[in-house]
Parts: sequence; C-alpha cells; structure tokens
Amino acid sequence: MSKYPVLTLPPEIVSEIFTHLLPVYPLRPPTSVLRSPTILSHICSRWREIALTTLALWRAISIELIPDDECLRPQPGYLESLLHILETWLARSQSCALSIALVDWVYVSVTAPFVRAIIARCNKWEHVDLHVTPDLVPLFNGDMPLLRSLRFTLQEAYPDHRTPSIFQHAPLLCAATSFTSFPSELVLPWAQFTRLSLECVRQDSCSQLLRQMPNLVHCRLQFVGSSCVLSP
Repeated sequence: MSKYPVLTLPPEIVSEIFTHLLPVYPLRPPTSVLRSPTILSHICSRWREIALTTLALWRAISIELIPDDECLRPQPGYLESLLHILETWLARSQSCALSIALVDWVYVSVTAPFVRAIIARCNKWEHVDLHVTPDLVPLFNGDMPLLRSLRFTLQEAYPDHRTPSIFQHAPLLCAATSFTSFPSELVLPWAQFTRLSLECVRQDSCSQLLRQMPNLVHCRLQFVGSSCVLSP
C-alpha cells in the first residue's frame, strides 16, 4: 500500500482536484506563486504527468510586463522568463479556449514578442484583457471565432485619432470593457455588443458611439473627472 494514499487515486480524480486549485474560469491564476498550476508539475513524476495532460489547467493566464520602480526597465532575464512561461502555458493548453490578460507597462520593442505569442492563438481566444500601446493595435484583427468578452485599455490616444478596424472577425463577441478617454477612436464591431462598460470616458465621445449599438442591453459609463457612474 502506498505511503501516501493520495497517490492511489485514479488520474481523472486527481485531475479534477487539480482544477479546483485554480480560480473559476475565466479568472486567471498567477504565474509564479503557490496558486499557479506550475507547482503541481513539480511535486512528483505522477502528478507532473497528470498536470501536463489536464489541459484546463493551462487555459487561463495573466502576463504583466512590469518594470522595476527605479529605472523603468525590467530586471535582467525577467522578460525572457515571462515569455517562456507564456509560450509553455499556451502549448500545454492545446485545443482549449483561452482566457488571456496582457498588461503592458514597458516598451513596444520588448512587448511585441508577447503579442505575437498570443496572436498566434487568437483563434482560441474566449476572454481577453489587453492593455497596450497604439503601436500594437493593428495586430489585433485575426480570426477570433470563440471570442466572447473583451477588456481593452489603450494607454494613449491613437496618433491619427482613429485606430484601424480591430476584432472585426469575432462573431460571438458581445461584451466589452474599455479604458480610454476616446472610445469612439476604436473601430470595433459595436453593433453586435449587448454589454458595454466604459471607464474614464469623455461625455462628448459617447453619444455617437451609443447610436452604433442597437442591441445594447447593459451599459455602464464612468466619465473622466467624475465619481458618478451611469448604469441604466
């Protein structure tokens, strides 16, 4: 008899237990602390095999490109390690629909590899949270047949005050949250949205935008410089 009774459990039971370690999907687990699924693959060879074949463990990931406070540049090796984690998780998720967050606080030159990595899987996106600079916006227009919800933060106004058309090939996309003062600059498939939340938005940019959403059911607006939130 095994010294550790847990090792006698059938693999499918262990796999189910593993999934309960994580936040409820589409919430995303951290990548490098105790609640990361990676730790399960470092306990023993049997658990590693089960973890690597439990695809649902790897379908949600949050990547934050945070520089250090002193010089606004990431520590040596930090970005390389983070990119390896991202690529590893994406590979392990295989055919699963994905929940991905990419928060960019650094430079376009170092962010681009992360964007390319997730764009390569955009046909598997189901829920995405993107915090990017205008330079990267044109990349987000592949085929996204599974995409249902979007959180999109544009760090600054687009240079010509109008972004390219993005997320146009996402027929299931019906919910969006945007953090930008000028959401009307975003050329999104507004007509298909049923849920919308706009944060830090200017009042004068809303009226024309809302006219483009005949199917809207739930709407939340928070205006720049105001603590008032409108939720009709």
